[in-house]
Amino acid sequence: MLIINAVICSLIVLRLALFVRTGRHRIFISICAYLITVAAGIEVIHTVYGIATVPSYAEVFLKATLCIAIFQTRGNVAHLLQPNSKKVGSRLVRIPRAQTLKTKHR
Repeated sequence: MLIINAVICSLIVLRLALFVRTGRHRIFISICAYLITVAAGIEVIHTVYGIATVPSYAEVFLKATLCIAIFQTRGNVAHLLQPNSKKVGSRLVRIPRAQTLKTKHR
C-alpha cells in the first residue's frame, strides 16, 4: 500500500509540475496548485527515505480520486476549484452538476 501511495503522489506531482498555463494568472489557484504539489511531493520523499507510515485504504482512495481528477483536467487546478464554470473539464464535477441542472429545470 505504501508503494501505491507513493506512485499516486508522484503522478500528482508530475502532472501539476508539467502543466503549461495559458490565460491570466490567478494567485489563489497558483497557491493551491503549489500546495498540492508540495504535499504530494513530501509523501514521495517520506516513502523514499523510509519515514512514511502505511496509509489507510481511505487515504489511498482519496489520493487516487484527486489524481484522476487532476489528470482529467490535464493538471488545471482552476477547473477543480470552479465547479460553476461553463467549461468544466473534470467528470467528477460534471456529473453532479448535470444532475442538479436537470432537477432545477423541472
